[in-house]
Amino acid sequence: MADLDKAKAIGKRIGKALESSGIDQGSLGSAVGVDRTTVNHWVTGRHSPRTAQLADIANFLGVSTDYLLGLEKEDWFYRLSPEIREFIRKEVSNGRPVYLKAAQSAKAGGLSAEAIETITQALRKNITVEEVK
Repeated sequence: MADLDKAKAIGKRIGKALESSGIDQGSLGSAVGVDRTTVNHWVTGRHSPRTAQLADIANFLGVSTDYLLGLEKEDWFYRLSPEIREFIRKEVSNGRPVYLKAAQSAKAGGLSAEAIETITQALRKNITVEEVK
């Protein structure tokens, strides 16, 4: 794959993660130390982020670096129900990333999207996992 094609593929995934998470390009730029124009160049495929920035971008967006690089077809976040994704987005936008961090930790621990969904529902309702089922 040519460098331009790789840049476009990475940019497309960054754009999809931004859209899904409800995070704007300026916020991502601030989080990783670049301006909104640079993020826009990533999303449009004009440039790729530096390798050192990929982990920060992935962490901020709640996706894996494997997803951004195209090594995972679809990120786990998109397998959560729309209701749970929207709840996590609202919590992140309100400055409470605890639900996203919990879901990321669960995924890193090898839990399925279904298990993450159940845990997030329990956290959201402040009840035990058994009560969700």
